[in-house]
Parts: sequence; structure tokens; C-alpha cells
Amino acid sequence: MDSGAGGFIGKIQENTGEVTIRNCGAYGTIKTNYEKNSYNNTPTIYMGGFLSFSNTGAKTTLENCLFAGKFERGENLTDEARLGAFGTLRSVNAIKNCYYLGDGVLEAVHSDSNLKPGSDNVEITSVTKAQLLSGEVAYKLGEHFGQTLEGENRQSYPVLGGEAVPSSRFEIYGQQLNIGGDLSMKYYVMGYAPEFNSKALYMEFSHNGVKTKVYAGEPNADGFYVFVLEGINPQCMGDSIRAMLCYNETEVASHGCEDGKEYSVEKNLLNLLEKYKDDAALVTLIKDTLAYGEAASAYKAHQTMTGKTYTQNSSNREIPKASVTLEAPFTGYTVRFGMKNYIKIGVTLTDGNRLYLNDVEITDKLAEDGTYTTAGIAPTEFATKYKFEVRASDGTTVVKELILSVNDYAYVISQSTHASDTMKALAKALYNYGVSAEEYTASQNN
Repeated sequence: MDSGAGGFIGKIQENTGEVTIRNCGAYGTIKTNYEKNSYNNTPTIYMGGFLSFSNTGAKTTLENCLFAGKFERGENLTDEARLGAFGTLRSVNAIKNCYYLGDGVLEAVHSDSNLKPGSDNVEITSVTKAQLLSGEVAYKLGEHFGQTLEGENRQSYPVLGGEAVPSSRFEIYGQQLNIGGDLSMKYYVMGYAPEFNSKALYMEFSHNGVKTKVYAGEPNADGFYVFVLEGINPQCMGDSIRAMLCYNETEVASHGCEDGKEYSVEKNLLNLLEKYKDDAALVTLIKDTLAYGEAASAYKAHQTMTGKTYTQNSSNREIPKASVTLEAPFTGYTVRFGMKNYIKIGVTLTDGNRLYLNDVEITDKLAEDGTYTTAGIAPTEFATKYKFEVRASDGTTVVKELILSVNDYAYVISQSTHASDTMKALAKALYNYGVSAEEYTASQNN
């Protein structure tokens, strides 16, 4: 004889009376520790969120049910237990409008079932935590379910007799700033609407006088729609960023994260500084990022940051000495900073000479004015050396080389008699920002 463990019913054999489970939720932990053959010589353990097993001929009906619990199996069961959010189904009368919290591993029913989602009269849908949080599942379960969606008493799951939820609702659940790389702001959105079409959902960012629409793609693994404003210039850290969520070309009354709808990188960094004040590496990175923004703002005369003394609390590292020799046919070099950081060099090629970067020919990548610009260089790679070589037409004989890193350029500027004070301050801030980004990344990888 087999055994079963279910949230409501252990097992339904054939030729029983009709069993109906309606308007129910199972959120707890279902646990069994039976060892194989230790209980009445049991060969198999069945486990399910509502029932473990519904045998051939069983007249089982489930309607408007949700399983959002979890299973715990004794170490001796491992592969012996047959798991399914709704058990193992040989036969049912009907399963209608039922849901379960999927985790990428748990199946709606065990694979040994005769009936699976999509079979006649079997409606079981996997949902995410975001769908539960948003109220979408509570709405779909019907009038008997509700959920408090805001305030201190916010509920993570639908509850019987709870506060009624609306037929549509959107929420900016949170935002995240990417630092230590290209500055970008990421917003997380949950929501639902009748006959929802994700292609009609977008976020319009208003930043520095420019409006940018970012459309929703597929939700991430946690069920959130993610919208990213990329490429924020360092001198714009104090600029207001307004995020307006729209559906079908109309602004929606999104809930939650009220101050996140209009934010700035500076404000976000200051909040992070307070929140993670015990993380030394992150604190250093944040302070150096703020100082980088301050220096960039001064250099570009774009004074929108509210604080003007971030440099006083930033790192004061000495930029390593560097010697960069510029000789013909190289005509110049610079580092361009902004949304991304690049190295740009100038060169004049004659007599069939070719240009190489780190042993890869880039002659055909030269612009018409004889310049070449690298791909974007992450702050964690500011110390990386870029070896430019002019080679003879045979592709092997080196005529002249130029070896340069972002940090090398920062040192040259810091020592230049022609650079302005604001340019020198920017070079120093850029160097500190890169070192802090590298050290923070290393601390996360350890």
C-alpha cells in the first residue's frame, strides 16, 4: 500500500464519493520523513499541496485554489517522494481556476500523472511571487479572496475574506542604481490588467530635458517587469529623473515607491550610504562616486548636485606615475568621459602601414579624421593597458607603439601645466572612482 501527505487530503482512492475543495489556499509546509519500506512496506510516498494522490475513478473537484507553500522531504526519501503542487492525478472530475507558486523546479502535478495542465477540465497555472504581491492572483481567484496591498499590514498572499483588490493595478516596487560601471537607474514594476499586454506597458523617463520610452519585455525570473534608464552622465548625478509608468499610452496610477518616481543619482547614493554604512568597500565606492559627480559637474559647469563638498570625504589616493611617449605617426590621445569612458587616439598611416590594438588589426576601424575610439571601458578596467602599434605593410614589423590606460591619462593630466584645476580634479576623481569600483567588485567576489 502506498502512502501520501497532502495539505488537505492525504489520498483519494477510486470508487469514493465526490470530493470537492473550493476557495482554499495552502501556504504551509508539508513534511514527511517516512523511509522507504518502513511503514507497511510502503514503496512510494506521494506529496501534494492539496491532495497527494487522486486515483483512477476518483471524483475530485478543485476550484479557485492556491498552493504557495513548500515541501520538506526526509533525507531518506530524496527521489522516492512523488511531488506535485496538486499531487499525482490519475483521474479528476475537474480542476478549475487553480494556481501554485512555481520555483522553476516544482511541477503542477507529478510527471507520473495521467492528467496534466491543459488536459480536459484541468486548469492549473504557475505564478510568481510578484504576481502574488501585486494582487493579481487574489483577483483571479474570485470574490472570496482579497488582499491588503499597501501599508504596514501589507499581505504577501491572497487571503479568504480579505480586502477586495481592484481589477487592474500597477506598482513601482523598487529601484536600483548601478554604480561601479555605467551609471544607470533600474526600476522594478509589478502589475496586472484585464487582457494584459506587456507590449503596451512602458516607462517614460524624463531626464535632463530628454524623454525616453522604455518598453516592457518579458518579466524577469521573479516576475517583475524591469525598466532601465541607461547612460547617465556623471555630471548629471544631481539631475531629477522622473519615471512615469504608462499603459496603452496613458499614465497609470502606480502605487508604492512614491519618492522613486522622481529621483536623482545623488539622492539614491546618499540613501545607499545610510543604508549600507557598515559595508566599508561600498561606502568608499559611494563616496568616490559622489566626488566623481561633483568634479564632473564643476568641469562641465553643470551644477545640479545639492552637495558641494563630497571631495572632502572621498579617497585621496596618489595616481601611479606613468610615462606616455607620443611620437609620430601617433598624433594625439585622450580619454573621453561621460555615459561611457573611452580612449581615443590619433594616427597618420603612410606607406601601407597598419594599425593594431592588442595584436588585432583595426586599420579599417579608423575614422576619416585618422582617429580611433575604443569600446567603453568599465571603471574596474581603468588600469588595463591598451597597446596600439603601427606596423609595416607585412603586418609584423613594429614601426611605433603607444601603450596607454585610463589611469595613465589621469596621471598625465594631473601633472599637466596646461590642464585647468577643474580638469585635474576630474582626473583625480576618475582615478579614485575606478580603484574603488575595482576593490568593491573584488570584495563581492570573495
